[in-house]
Amino acid sequence: MVRGTFYFRNAGNNCIAGTYSNDGTPRIYTESAIRITPDADFPEDIFCGTYFSSWIENNEAAENAGLVISRRANAVGIYALNWLRNDNPSLFSGEAMIAEGLLVGHYREP
Repeated sequence: MVRGTFYFRNAGNNCIAGTYSNDGTPRIYTESAIRITPDADFPEDIFCGTYFSSWIENNEAAENAGLVISRRANAVGIYALNWLRNDNPSLFSGEAMIAEGLLVGHYREP
């Protein structure tokens, strides 16, 4: 099971960008995403929505997946993140919070 940490920052124009690392990587890698659809319940939240996400993995190959970021139910200031693909509807899941304008959190394979 992969476990890791990440941060995203608002890069403008419906894009977020950041870095991540996990217990299977020897270094820090980049990830970026473009928002396809804002969250219907929180359209003003710059992080909430459905994204197309791309990143580099250990083998230096580009990977991509859908990414859904939503506010976690019954929690204030905590976000739920789910990376998914058609062949794997639950690639990774995570939680995050806003710290100094960044979305900072952890993720894991389910």
